[in-house]
Amino acid sequence: MTKTSKRLHVRTSLVVLGLALGALLTHSAAADAPSDLKRFAGNYVYAQSTSHGEQVVEKALEGALAELNVAKRMLAMAAMKRRSLLIKSVRIVAGDTVKVRLDEFDAEAKLDTPKTIKNPQGKEVKLLFRFKGGKLEQIMKSDRGSMSTVYKLDADGKTLHRFVTIKGKKLTKPIRFKLTYKRT
Repeated sequence: MTKTSKRLHVRTSLVVLGLALGALLTHSAAADAPSDLKRFAGNYVYAQSTSHGEQVVEKALEGALAELNVAKRMLAMAAMKRRSLLIKSVRIVAGDTVKVRLDEFDAEAKLDTPKTIKNPQGKEVKLLFRFKGGKLEQIMKSDRGSMSTVYKLDADGKTLHRFVTIKGKKLTKPIRFKLTYKRT
């Protein structure tokens, strides 16, 4: 072998080794996400009293709707209350797909794959689940607005936090609130 062919062989070997290492690291990171996501699987119930949860949601609504005139604010409050934003139980199933049951409403889709479903009011919405930074995010979008819910599990695996953000064409500010659940 000549010097030039030896150098070429060494360079080619290093490139192949680098590609193999990169593929291994990428596969390893991708393989970790499902196991982290599987930590979320389980049943959870709202950790506080119903009246406390209603106060949290009502305070968020009042803050977001404060800039509307009285009539619009009353209509918006009534519409949001009909949607029952206080969820009392959460069930998460993580496998080939992610399924989240909020009280009696099921949302199921593959990670990072949008899917059209019907929301609890019977309207079609786009559903998307993402898992990033140890948090599960559920996004539902329609032509009228969106609802994003970020699920964060405490290190002990017993406490689940739901961070909810609702945006709408008729809202001047997003509605944001946090509710905490205990694993059962």
